[in-house]
Amino acid sequence: TAFLNALVRQAYQNADKILARLPTSGTTAVFVVSAGAIAPAQFVVNVNKVLTDKRLVVLQRGTSALDAAQTKALAVTSGGAAHIYLNLKGREANGIVDEVDAEKTIEEIVSALKSATDPTDGQPLFARVLKRSELARIGLATENAGDVFAQARAGFALSARLGASALVEPAGAIVGAGGYEASSMPMRGLLIWAGRGVTPAARYATYRAIDLAPLALKVLGLPLPAWMEK
Repeated sequence: TAFLNALVRQAYQNADKILARLPTSGTTAVFVVSAGAIAPAQFVVNVNKVLTDKRLVVLQRGTSALDAAQTKALAVTSGGAAHIYLNLKGREANGIVDEVDAEKTIEEIVSALKSATDPTDGQPLFARVLKRSELARIGLATENAGDVFAQARAGFALSARLGASALVEPAGAIVGAGGYEASSMPMRGLLIWAGRGVTPAARYATYRAIDLAPLALKVLGLPLPAWMEK
């Protein structure tokens, strides 16, 4: 750990030296933005295990292969986030859930995820569980979003593995993941802004990732495209 901390410190020092050589006055503006944020993960939650236990995911007998003819929903995961899609008639190739039953099935999924707890301390495994209709308020209302969206609590990554016998497992080779609630401290990235548009010693608000492009264009005096959110 001490060795890794020393490497991180050296990387920041090297970046500082490079930035110090750049002109930061007049019409020049320098933005340094972290590529993304990673939070530590010690455990993995098998999301499709939650759905399998509720018979929302059904496997072929004696295997870990999906039985699409009986499966009502399926989770797709990335880091600390999961999108759960209904196997909806008319939308999916092997859809079995009727439109009139969709909301009831969504409620079953939400209830199952909210009820999932850590076997060691009884605490909820998911920090947030939202229906697709609720995703606009967190900027995830896209055509590719799941019918249900969930984010793990701190310390847990999410897996879509089928046939898992345990709900929670050690993370193993996974040491960290993204996809957690953006406002949480581990998900906060780095923004260094110097030169044009900066008032020395001024305090600036926290920026969202989607604010950075409009900010840079405004600072540089360039017009915002019509499609870009201001």
